[in-house]
Amino acid sequence: MFIKRRESRLESSLPSLPSLSSLSSLPSMSRASLSSPSPPLPPIITALSDEDEDLFVRKSAIAAHTHTHTPIKRLQFASSEWKSMDEKSNTKSRSKNRDDESASESSAISSYENKMKELSSQLSQVIQQMSREDNLVKDGGDLRQDRARIIVIRNGSAEQTSDGAYEFVSTITLIEDDGKRILVDTGLGTDINGRRSILEGLLTHGITPPAIDIVITTHGHPDHFGTHDYPDAIHFSSFYIHHKARFNLSSLFDRDWHTLAKNVALFKASGHTSNDIAVFVDNEQKMGRTVISGKFI
Repeated sequence: MFIKRRESRLESSLPSLPSLSSLSSLPSMSRASLSSPSPPLPPIITALSDEDEDLFVRKSAIAAHTHTHTPIKRLQFASSEWKSMDEKSNTKSRSKNRDDESASESSAISSYENKMKELSSQLSQVIQQMSREDNLVKDGGDLRQDRARIIVIRNGSAEQTSDGAYEFVSTITLIEDDGKRILVDTGLGTDINGRRSILEGLLTHGITPPAIDIVITTHGHPDHFGTHDYPDAIHFSSFYIHHKARFNLSSLFDRDWHTLAKNVALFKASGHTSNDIAVFVDNEQKMGRTVISGKFI
């Protein structure tokens, strides 16, 4: 009697447990969840049977491990404003780096250009010096020269004879410039001695008549145009220019200047006749700028 009352009292005080069929519908637990420590058992479990105790433990464990898991959200440590500031800072840094690189490159280019200019200037000076040395005037009528050269073949004169007549001897001048040999006036054609003196004067400088390139007659008096034995030369007389049998008008017909060589030119000049021409020589070796006009230099 005593034992029966005790068992009925215990049964009335126990909570209702789920049936085995309901437990079987629960999701299966993983090995990791079962291996975690279980919460402490209530004191009433000590009075349960082994089978009931096992069911109670399983129910408590399932309840403890089937709660909803809420993952922790990742914190946003950089706001959009901070990102914008970082981008601006990076942009400025990159721009500064580019400016520094550009400035460095410009400085290097400028230094290189200055060095090249200096080297070019030095090279130009060397070339000019070599050219001057190469163009030094040498004996024997060397034409490799930058400056013009005037050679007086015969000095002119005017003498009165006892019978009141005059003997005129024109000045005969040779000009060398720019690879050309220019003969100014040729003397009296009937003066045998004068013709011989011209040939001797040219030969003194290693020049023969066929080597004359240009013959100039300053005016039409016979003592200036008599000896024209220069078959390969181009002849200038007043406004006219002729070579062998061909005649033409020179540029002196339209204007006052006609260039013959680098430092030599013809120009109109008043003199013995209305159609006189004179020779202007620039950069002559000894006399600088020189004018050959008729009988005068």
